[in-house]
Amino acid sequence: AKVLTYDGKDYYRDGTTVTITVTVPSGNVLNSLTVTDGSSNTVAEGFWYSNNTVSFALPANNVIVSAPTFTSDLTSLYINMPKTGTVNATIPSGVQSFKVYDDGGSTASYSKRCKGTLILTAPDNKILKISGAVDVSWRWHQLKVWDGEEDTDNQIVVANSNFVPAYT
Repeated sequence: AKVLTYDGKDYYRDGTTVTITVTVPSGNVLNSLTVTDGSSNTVAEGFWYSNNTVSFALPANNVIVSAPTFTSDLTSLYINMPKTGTVNATIPSGVQSFKVYDDGGSTASYSKRCKGTLILTAPDNKILKISGAVDVSWRWHQLKVWDGEEDTDNQIVVANSNFVPAYT
């Protein structure tokens, strides 16, 4: 909640949820938007799948919001799975394909004890087509895909080191 307005500036209490919405030029997607605190620690990030918004709890010190960058190149988009927690990815209507990597990205292996969740939301009147390969290092490691809520009867893919399905 706003604490006060002084000399034309609004001041807010730490812990207040702040949401920044970016206006993206036509034919582009948000490439990146970063919010850092006074110690250069990343507070929040926005990417092409973040629905053009970034939300965060205001830290006790000042924040710096980078100038947003945009891209019209929709052929090299990707999402990294979170190690923990959940990433909600809203796919913009102009995006035809993208890659999903584990939390190590395209060049490193996934971390031990990963329990991250990625929720993909297709544009209205569109469906997601899944294709590709799964490489898991240990037999008890798995990739699970649901159509709808997790832990429902709508599980469509389970892949582990013993069984890696070909799926589309």
